[in-house]
Amino acid sequence: MFHARCRFRILDSFGTEPAFNLASYAHLHGFKTQWGSWGLQPLQYMTMFPHTPDNSFLGFVGEDAMKTKDDFKSEIYRKDNIAVVYGKQEHMWQGKSDYLEVISQELEIHATVFQPSGRASSLPSFVKNHGLLSQENFLQLLRRAKVFVGLGFPYEGPAPVEAVALGCMFLQPRFDPHTRPTTTASTKASPQRGRLLLSTRILSVSSANRLFGLWT
Repeated sequence: MFHARCRFRILDSFGTEPAFNLASYAHLHGFKTQWGSWGLQPLQYMTMFPHTPDNSFLGFVGEDAMKTKDDFKSEIYRKDNIAVVYGKQEHMWQGKSDYLEVISQELEIHATVFQPSGRASSLPSFVKNHGLLSQENFLQLLRRAKVFVGLGFPYEGPAPVEAVALGCMFLQPRFDPHTRPTTTASTKASPQRGRLLLSTRILSVSSANRLFGLWT
């Protein structure tokens, strides 16, 4: 495979800086990560967001919010008093009950978490879980929602961008930086997203706090 390495294109969520790209250099300078060390040209790594000019910014495609003339009708975009949580697997919800409970005092909490047949749900009792939805049904749910709630993971993805495009406020959690093949210190999920979108539609919060006064 060595002779074909120049043909590789790697889809890389966070990007890989040159310092992490060569195993010998990374080891010598103490850059430890379970990713990277592929020894490719940095531009062969393709990212969803423009993390670093060393890599190639690929981007992503979001669903068109308005496909027909009927989609322009104001009643279709009537907002209900609900929040949709960003996280389709139960493990993403661990340790977030207090954070979500405060939000539930003002908004009805909806989820799209995969629930295996015959297995009891570990989600908080105040959460209405729709299970996994088709993309069309998921966008319809976002159209109804006022807030799209991040849990800190997934770190990045197109869903928050689509939610903001459909008129939602996005709550973006702060967290301690995780190890990844970059020296960029990030304290929140996708800081690039905050720069690309209107800051008035994104609110960074600490899920460790109970967020008293957030809604006032």
